[in-house]
Amino acid sequence: MVIRKFFIVYVIICSFCMLNTNTINTQSLYRHSTNIIVLMTDTMGQLYFLDHGNKMYTYNHGIVENIELQIDSLTLIPSEKLNYMFYDGSKVLSIQNKRLEEAYGDFKGSPIYLADATLVSIVENRFFIRNNMAEAECIFNKDDRIKQISYYKGELMVLAQDSFYLPCKNRAFALPFNASGFCQNANELYFSSYDNGLWIMKNGRFRKLFYPGIEIPNSIDKLINRNGTLWMITTEKQLLTFDLTRQILRAVDRDVSNYILDLWNYLWYVKENILVGESYYVNEDPPKLEIQSIRHNNIILDKDFFFNIELDKGIQVTTSSYYYPSVEKTITQYKLNEGEWINFEGQFELQVDKSGYNKLYIRIGKDENNFSNPEVIEFWAEQNIIKTYWPHVIIFIILLLTLMFYFLRKAKFENQKLIRSKQELNMKLKVLEAEQKQKQSQMSPHFIYNVLNSIKGLIVLNENQKARKAINDFAQLMRTVLDDSDKLTIDLQSEVEFLNAYVSLQKMTSSTDFDFELINRSSAKEISPMLIQPFLENAIIHGIDSSDKRGRIRVLIEDINHYLKVTIEDSGGTYDVNSSESIHKSRASEIFLDRVNRLDKWKEQKPLEYVVELNDNGKTQSTRCILHIPKI
Repeated sequence: MVIRKFFIVYVIICSFCMLNTNTINTQSLYRHSTNIIVLMTDTMGQLYFLDHGNKMYTYNHGIVENIELQIDSLTLIPSEKLNYMFYDGSKVLSIQNKRLEEAYGDFKGSPIYLADATLVSIVENRFFIRNNMAEAECIFNKDDRIKQISYYKGELMVLAQDSFYLPCKNRAFALPFNASGFCQNANELYFSSYDNGLWIMKNGRFRKLFYPGIEIPNSIDKLINRNGTLWMITTEKQLLTFDLTRQILRAVDRDVSNYILDLWNYLWYVKENILVGESYYVNEDPPKLEIQSIRHNNIILDKDFFFNIELDKGIQVTTSSYYYPSVEKTITQYKLNEGEWINFEGQFELQVDKSGYNKLYIRIGKDENNFSNPEVIEFWAEQNIIKTYWPHVIIFIILLLTLMFYFLRKAKFENQKLIRSKQELNMKLKVLEAEQKQKQSQMSPHFIYNVLNSIKGLIVLNENQKARKAINDFAQLMRTVLDDSDKLTIDLQSEVEFLNAYVSLQKMTSSTDFDFELINRSSAKEISPMLIQPFLENAIIHGIDSSDKRGRIRVLIEDINHYLKVTIEDSGGTYDVNSSESIHKSRASEIFLDRVNRLDKWKEQKPLEYVVELNDNGKTQSTRCILHIPKI
């Protein structure tokens, strides 16, 4: 009974061990219709293979898909990592997401080798090297037996069957073996041979690898290094691995024609038309994530460059991922700035609610504890200017500038109009001055004529003393008239003094005596000359001399708004309007009205009016001549 129980426990333990062994060494088997020639991967780790019929296929967890790519006319370019590319005669193409996409263009010669981002081409006896950092060229001695080319730490290395070259340093080494390939590990170079096993080169010296108890095959056809482990295919098609650190040689399988280790060290190898996959060597690297597109407002953005977005629109991110070692779904997450990680599948839409600088992080993991280093996308978010107050500010500024421009234009136009008006006014003023001087010159001769007649009368009457005094007073009066003859305005006080002098002269030369009173209540400073005198003269001649009684003349000057109101009142002499004197009166009035109308810009008062008061007998008792002279 005890033995039976022990046997059952033993079977369970063995079954668990077998299950665990299958989990670690899972094999994927696929039998193709023809022999498989080339194995390769793309940057996502997706497995591709090329068959004998030059057709391309993908393999993913038992699913085989034929990729319809026209590669018959393309040249295959080998690579250390076996992510082969193709050359179509003008550009280098790579397989990305089951499509051929341009990887390199505009280079010299025909590409013969690819190492990561470095492309090597050859023209005649020159190597041309092109990568993301710079371009270079090296001269070499042409050798038709070139077996392999490599580019490691900025150094171009060329292997021929019996020589090893550093073309850019113009160095060559003879080999003590028949070389089949080489690879790098740290600062050491490992060489495989067809006839003498493995060799190591260090500090320019070659040494054969020998480890006690380890039988390294002599004939090796292909050699690569992956993380300190050498992978070899012998000429007998045996696939072996040799751990340089632990010095362990392990046989993988026989009849192997080709092999590849993908991004996670998942081993793929070919046995004629059979594809085998083994997970024993899988590392802990996370799944591969690729950001396929970033869209904002229906525009595709470049994730490698800083860009701007509008807050309201957000961004749409589409990703693709690949991880062959597990059939379970990978975990993809994103977060904005220092926020929480959020799970998504394939794509997500991000809304940003804060203006300013932002960082978007995207990562992928095979489980909750193993994630890749996040991809970082930097961008600036800001509110659409149309939805802020700025449009109103801009519109206000534009309106303000428009109004300023309008008013400046209007002010300029008004200024020009004012200048033209001023010029016209100056011209009119000059004409007016000339006309006023002409009117003054028309009034002065009449005044002189009347005074001279009066003096003549004194001489006829033998009033010689009066005549001499009259002549002296007349001379003084004439000096004043001459001094003011070229003036448009004179002091009001000077005019008052002139009128008083004139009346004194008239009293001296007149046969009739009269009383005279002149009252000035005006605050005005100036007046146009020779406007009042003709009407005062008219009052003396017609309002005094024609009367039998002693006459009286009163002159009152006062202010009424924009005018000087001058009232000349006589004691009521009569005259015939049809007499010759009436012609003088009409002429004086005509000249006065003409001058005043030219000076008057207000047109508020009647320039000239007469008020005649009659007595009970219907005769003139008094006459008032009222003048409204515009102030200057």
